[in-house]
Amino acid sequence: MTDLPQGEPVDPDTIAVIEGVVQQSWACSRIDTLRAFALYTDDFLRGIAPPEGERDMALSGLDVTPAPDELTPAATVSGASEARMLPDGRVGALVTITHPDGFPTVIFYVLEQQPDGRWLIDEEIFVQ
Repeated sequence: MTDLPQGEPVDPDTIAVIEGVVQQSWACSRIDTLRAFALYTDDFLRGIAPPEGERDMALSGLDVTPAPDELTPAATVSGASEARMLPDGRVGALVTITHPDGFPTVIFYVLEQQPDGRWLIDEEIFVQ
């Protein structure tokens, strides 16, 4: 199993924030990939961006007309567990994503609070 960041338990309000951001990111990604990117930190996005010379090609494959992908059933996001405050001020929790085929994916999401108060996904650690 992957070593996860350790920290102190968080309150129920923080757990609700984590669950809400993750749920919103999955819902947005089904409708509009670019809208989902708004729920991630700049650092996260820089880490997944293709090399500069390949960016135009990668972006050309995105459908910029927001619309639900009605052919693909939505994944189910289960509640956050083992939620904790990390030493650097970020928060993290395990979240189970169950895909339409029934296959679950467990991800440890790390969120960082922005100066405007919003929490954004800063890291995803795939556990299972």
